[in-house]
Order: sequence, then structure tokens, then C-alpha cells
Amino acid sequence: MTGRFAVGLDVGPLFGRQTGIGQFVAMLRSELELRDDLTVVPYALSARAQLPDGVRRLPFPARPTLESWALTGRPRVDWALGRVDVIHGTNYVVPPSAAERVVSVHDTNIFTAPHLVSPVARRFAPIIHRAVASGAWVHTISHAVADQLQEILNTDRVRVVYLAAGAQVGASANRAKNTFILAVGTRETRKNYPRLISAFGMVAQDTPDLGLVIAGQPGSDDPAISVALDALPTAIRARVELLGFIDDKTRTRLYAEASLLALVSLDEGFGIPLVEAMAAGLPTVVAAVGALSEVADGASALVNPLSVVDIADGIRSVSSDDRLRESMIERGLVRSAVFSWANTASGLVDLYRTVLAAR
Repeated sequence: MTGRFAVGLDVGPLFGRQTGIGQFVAMLRSELELRDDLTVVPYALSARAQLPDGVRRLPFPARPTLESWALTGRPRVDWALGRVDVIHGTNYVVPPSAAERVVSVHDTNIFTAPHLVSPVARRFAPIIHRAVASGAWVHTISHAVADQLQEILNTDRVRVVYLAAGAQVGASANRAKNTFILAVGTRETRKNYPRLISAFGMVAQDTPDLGLVIAGQPGSDDPAISVALDALPTAIRARVELLGFIDDKTRTRLYAEASLLALVSLDEGFGIPLVEAMAAGLPTVVAAVGALSEVADGASALVNPLSVVDIADGIRSVSSDDRLRESMIERGLVRSAVFSWANTASGLVDLYRTVLAAR
């Protein structure tokens, strides 16, 4: 399709404390609104929430509406959203509509590992199945996830558009080698923080100046994290800091001061902290699962996230080998330059045009 068109964009993830999906939506909206070839119509599903001016309200109670969309594909939202050519559901859900539709599916956990996601997120799977069966296209954020979704959803209407760094970070000069290991992300089960804490306990015995900082808001794995912390010797436990939610300024400072990033999740659809760390010139130790090895593309040390010993060995090797650290920093800076929000927006606009041309 050529010419100007209108995109209904789900901005619901912008309200409340932002996760990686919230960062994606914020940056995508900003980039799309700079373009002169489309009009952005932001919307949110909410019956009562206070929405900013300019955001269209889909005035339905969320829980029963999600259940109805899963079971019946009703109600449609055209009368509430107004005239748009494409609706982009940015967070696993795209509403029923006469318009063309795109849904962003960031990972496959709701299908393959529902025990790792919240009860709310578990409701998304049947909605996605129904949306795809009725013609919706799927945007996902890595080829690793795309390959799984094509099989799970039995469709070839899956397209990959990468994300980028959430925080505006720059490479840090004169980085200290043993300050603290940084982990970024909500304290949920798939982040695998208990094993990371146990691995830190092994490394910390031989590295007295090294700390561990976990920056992420509280989540479902807090009880298991407490057990892992209680298993550490008191002196090593004192070197672990749980920061909770952090703002962008603090996030940037942590990337500048850390000695390495550990992202040893049980699964990741992309891994925004990995790109942020590479852009900051921070060596990285990541799990050899999901999309992380794809995004790192040789710039990270890969470990088995189910093995505490392997995680510890990965941290030791990056901490102790100066030549390895320098090589990882150089490769990470080059790799991170591939990812930008301008590229994300352009890729999604190409997808919108593909969807419109195929109708």
C-alpha cells in the first residue's frame, strides 16, 4: 500500500511502572509520531482508568472482555476506536475489528511454559489463537521466537522486527574490573535469580570486592530469592543488593559502574538489557536459551542457565580474563549498533504496509 494510513496503537503498557514492553511501546510511539506517512491513533483497554488526552478509550472492563475475546471474538472495537487502517496490539492482545490487525508476541511462555507467567498473561494464549485464525499477523522480536510461533499458531504470517536499547546509554571509559555484577529485570521466575545468587556465592568466595546488584521490581520469585539469599554466608549475603524498580537515570549509572551484566534467564524473547549493556561497553554473561545468543551474536559469554556451576564459571572467566573482556566489549559495541528504535519503527511500518497490501 502507498499513501498515508492510520494505525491504532495499543499504549496500555505505558501506564504504571514500565517493563521492557512499556519501553518498546514508548519508543515506538515516539518514532511513529515523527513520520509523515501515517497517523498514530493511541488507544487503551480500560473502563475507568484516567487516560491522557489523545488516547482513545476502549470502554470495556478488562477481565470479562479478554474472556469474551478469547471465546467469541466479540465485542468489536471499531465504534470506540474510530477509523483506522491497521490496529497494532503491542502486548499479546489485539482486539477484534474490521480493520487489519497486527499483534506483538514477545515470547512463547504463555504457550509453552504458562507456569512462568502471571494468571493475567495466561488469558492471552486463546485470544492470540483466535486473532490469528481470523487473519491477524504476528510481530515478534527475534527469529528464535518466530520459529516457535509459526509452529504453535500454524501460520506463516509471522514477521521479525528487533527492538533496541531502552535506556540511553553510552560506552563507559575506565570501567573497573570487579565492582559488581548487574542483573536487570522484574524478579519473576523466568529471570532465574535464585541460581544467579547461588552462582555469585561461589564466585564471591574468591573475589572479595565483587558485589551483586539486582535491579528490578518485586515479582513472583521473591520467596525463592529469599531462600537463595538465606543460604549464603552472612558476609557474602551483605554484598547482594535488591534495588527494586529503577528510573532511567539510575539504570544508566548502573551500566556505567558495573563490571559485567548477568542475564541468565530461563527464556527471553529478545533481552533489552543485553543490548543496553553492550552499548555501554559492559561485558555480558547470558543464558544460551531463547533469543539471547541470537541477539548477542558472539559478543557474550554463553552459559547453561540450569547449572549454577556453569553460571559461576562464566562469571569467573569474564571477570578474570582481560583479553576476553576487551574482546567482548569491542564486539558488543559493534553488535549493539545494529539495534535502534528508528529501525524498529521502520520495520513495523513495512509490516503494516505488507498487511494492508495483502488484504
